Amino acid sequence: MIRTWKYGVYLLAVLLTGCLSSSAGSLGSWMDGDSWAVLPLLNESSSISADRSATALIDEHLRRRGANTVILSSDSARSDEANYVVTGTVLDWQYENLTRPKPKVKIALSVYDLTTEELLWQEEQSRTGGNGDSIVALANEVLGSLVSDIDVSPSATVQPTDSN
Repeated sequence: MIRTWKYGVYLLAVLLTGCLSSSAGSLGSWMDGDSWAVLPLLNESSSISADRSATALIDEHLRRRGANTVILSSDSARSDEANYVVTGTVLDWQYENLTRPKPKVKIALSVYDLTTEELLWQEEQSRTGGNGDSIVALANEVLGSLVSDIDVSPSATVQPTDSN
């Protein structure tokens, strides 16, 4: 019985260590010394504080990945404040079906180079949770996934779409 318990604790420690090390990866060696600004997100959802919550979660995820970040209170950023800026829109942040509430989150993010003002990366993700799930936990998952997908390497620059 004690031997099984010890193996269980050991296995849990190994799993947690693996999770922590995989989620704390860096944004890339080509970014060493770069700083990031996070602008307040535009809130198109019905939740009054969704934009503030999402902005704080983005900052947290960038810091976990090793970025130097600053959250800006205005709607503009300058190249003397940071190299890159993250901005975006909270499109949905609500509970569906109030008798059996399920959280739903949809967020779009963009990254710009502040020196060139070039759009480097953009992506949108949405998820619906299960009954009784926390909307903040679901938003944390969505934003964690979005931040881990950010690629601002020179080869990943967003190409303009042809409108013809």
